Amino acid sequence: MDESSAQDAAAAAAAAFDFKLYRYTPSLPAAIVSVAVFAALTALHTWRIFRARALYFTAFTVGGLFQTIGYCGRIWSHFDTLSICGFVIQAILILVAPALYAASIYMILGRLIRTVKAEHLLLIPVNWVTRIFVAGDVVAFTLQAGGGGVQAAGTLDLYEAGEKIIIAGLFVQIIVFGFFVVTSLLFHARLSRNPTTIALERGTPWRRYLYVLYATSAIILIRSVFRVVEYLQGNKGYLISHEIFLYIFDTLLMAIVMAIFLVWYVQELEPKKRAQSVDGPRPAIRSAKIMPSSDGIAERQTGRRYSRKPHSKTTTGCLQCRHRRVKCTEERPACRACVRRDAVCEYAEDRRRPERAAISSSLPSSRNPTPRDLSRPGESVNLIPTRCHQPHTDDTPIGTSNINLSADKSLGAGIAPSRVPAILTPASHTSGPPAHFPLRSSSNHDPATPYSEHLSSSAPTPATVSSLSRAPLVDTPAFGINDLALLHHWTVSTSIDIFKSAPVDSLWQVTFPRIGFEHPFVAHAILSLAALHLAYISGTKNSPYVVEATRHHEEAIRGFQDASNSINKENSEALFAWSLLNIIYVFSILKQLPDEDERTAARLRRDRVLGMEWIPMTRGINAVLIPTYQFLKDGPMSSLMTLGNWNELDPGEALPEPVDSQLCRLKETWANSNDAKTYDEALHILRKCRMYVLQFKSMNPQTLAQWGFNREWAGPSTFIHFVPQEYVSLLHQRQPPALILFAYFGAFMHALDDYWFFEGWGKDIVEVVDDLLGSYWRSWIMWPIEYVGLS
Repeated sequence: MDESSAQDAAAAAAAAFDFKLYRYTPSLPAAIVSVAVFAALTALHTWRIFRARALYFTAFTVGGLFQTIGYCGRIWSHFDTLSICGFVIQAILILVAPALYAASIYMILGRLIRTVKAEHLLLIPVNWVTRIFVAGDVVAFTLQAGGGGVQAAGTLDLYEAGEKIIIAGLFVQIIVFGFFVVTSLLFHARLSRNPTTIALERGTPWRRYLYVLYATSAIILIRSVFRVVEYLQGNKGYLISHEIFLYIFDTLLMAIVMAIFLVWYVQELEPKKRAQSVDGPRPAIRSAKIMPSSDGIAERQTGRRYSRKPHSKTTTGCLQCRHRRVKCTEERPACRACVRRDAVCEYAEDRRRPERAAISSSLPSSRNPTPRDLSRPGESVNLIPTRCHQPHTDDTPIGTSNINLSADKSLGAGIAPSRVPAILTPASHTSGPPAHFPLRSSSNHDPATPYSEHLSSSAPTPATVSSLSRAPLVDTPAFGINDLALLHHWTVSTSIDIFKSAPVDSLWQVTFPRIGFEHPFVAHAILSLAALHLAYISGTKNSPYVVEATRHHEEAIRGFQDASNSINKENSEALFAWSLLNIIYVFSILKQLPDEDERTAARLRRDRVLGMEWIPMTRGINAVLIPTYQFLKDGPMSSLMTLGNWNELDPGEALPEPVDSQLCRLKETWANSNDAKTYDEALHILRKCRMYVLQFKSMNPQTLAQWGFNREWAGPSTFIHFVPQEYVSLLHQRQPPALILFAYFGAFMHALDDYWFFEGWGKDIVEVVDDLLGSYWRSWIMWPIEYVGLS
């Protein structure tokens, strides 16, 4: 009886224990195929890493190696199902491999955000993206690997404890992946609504990359859910007892993930060390200097060493890609790599052209640019502005400015925004004091001194020069009766409706036409502006005067090109007069764009208002003024070149004035930004502009008479001339602090609404900035919103 009871108890205990490493014999063919597939995928990913220098895929490739070794463990287990070693190898390595896939996926998102310069659109600071998700992934990896190790200890209690640890790790992985998907979707939606300049370019297929992340993340989530259910069912569960489910929901899915990343490889992303984040630290550049490159174009040399992508040898790519030893897509006028890096793109055959050699030889780096540098004889150039989608980046050579003069002879009625060509690309600034617009000051110092010290040299880029049309220069046609009518309107109306100051009205009313009689291209510029003034008075945007203005503007550009080839004392006034007229023309013509075009493409309006066209053009006037300054400073145009006591003004600490106090408080928005110095300098200039304007409210008549006329109008516009180029780049990247400062500039510009060519610009600026910033930042721009009447 006792013996029978003991046997029953043993049988009951055995039934209760009922634990097996495998409840089936692992399939040998399935394991061999899995080893072959993952070994091949891992080998291909390893080749991809070295080819593209995409080191952020290292963890992903290690995960593929884990899969290969894990299925080798299943081959072992096929021949010995009781071998603990084979079981542990396959159980742990196959289990934790997806966590390594996830680590690379998390790093891809951070680099993609930096590449498109959209850090401000992220739910969390960009520097924390990789940290948060990879840290969560490390926790999930550690729990799963640790749980597998505990299971291998050899006791039932430890096996069950390890099972619970693995389940916890899988839940952590699901939670982190879920948060990652939500973050990616929110970023995708925001970037689609408010695309950055770089996102609008075609160099980085950011949408495709995001879709790849979505697909792979969803697959890994499905696999993690399967594993959770499997472990919750226990060692006797239905899923773990049937091998087919492992190969469907784990093997097949993970092979698909590796295949997706192999076909749609995510590469050419900006590494963290090159990021310009608003929210987090950025590695400092150890050294930076301007050195001539092998092709004669200045480039920035730093102490960093960037990884370079190898390529098959070719002699047809651009000089920059060949110098960097990367594969060139050979697109004209600029290849994809140069567009993405905002670098000058030049081909060997272009350099050999005689006219290019003439241009290069005429642009020594020791002097400032002249209009002669910007053109060649016989080329028709249209300076109507267009959208500019290549903002300044760290890769743009410091101390150079690219001047882009493009032609479009087909412009006629309608002035379609998509057909308006480029004018002047942003001029770069050197570090230190901002570049000075060549204006005379009332102080007793040599006005020419700061130019060689602070003004960056400019040169036409080979890419933009190659885009110039070769239209022959035609003789200036005779002026007809309609042109005389336009000149009459200029004399009696337009000329006195520009500055609205009697002491200077005679310059526009008498001096400018006199210059136009000697230089017909100035006369055409005058007539084009008179036509736009009539179009403004008519109140319609489809006025025939717009077509007439465009025709005269094209003729003016042809003459300007011819005159700029030989700068001398006789034509210096004409070049300066044309430059001033052209600035007013640009502000005027942009307001004549059809409303329906901007309503159907909101991006057009944002680009127009944020100065993608007119800011570079306004700053580019230096290219005309610098070489003509010595001729102009003692002539009748000298009164237009002075800003009085601008150099003596210093706002210092917050002034006892509410608006200035609000301006000073804006520093809080960029307190932790790597670009704080740039924002501080821009804020200083903005406050200085306001201080300059306020002094006219209490200036005594004697000082005002000495200055020649009231220059209150110059306050807001001076901000564009003196603000550092780095700020302009941040503005075009739509960084929140830059937009906030620009909203205050818009409010100050709103005070110029009584000038017909500035009408509505200030309100448009504040409205667009408010739309881009959203409710989160609105409290920082409440004064501009209220001032322009949007509240």
